[in-house]
Amino acid sequence: MANKLMNKQESKSITLDITGYEVEFELEPGENELDYTAAATYINEQHKQTVEMYPKIADSKKLLATTTVVIAYELLQMKNQDKHRQKSVNEKIDSMVTLIDDVLSKEKVE
Repeated sequence: MANKLMNKQESKSITLDITGYEVEFELEPGENELDYTAAATYINEQHKQTVEMYPKIADSKKLLATTTVVIAYELLQMKNQDKHRQKSVNEKIDSMVTLIDDVLSKEKVE
């Protein structure tokens, strides 16, 4: 019982305005309210840009769906960049290890 009470005390509920809708989030211990607020602000900004980019879309659900696709596309682009960066870093590390191995093997021969 005490454990359940402790978990209940550690969690926090926040309500954010996302594109005009009040959405409640239950924060887990360690989650930062400011991160959620920043995410909601980003979504609202992207939604505003989507409305401006697609003025002929009058249906709010279609606008939200379009905003979702735009944000998902950005996220996928960042993930792909991270993969390419990581691959490049791994290749450089492999190259350095090979170079070090070559130097060490030459020292053993001499």
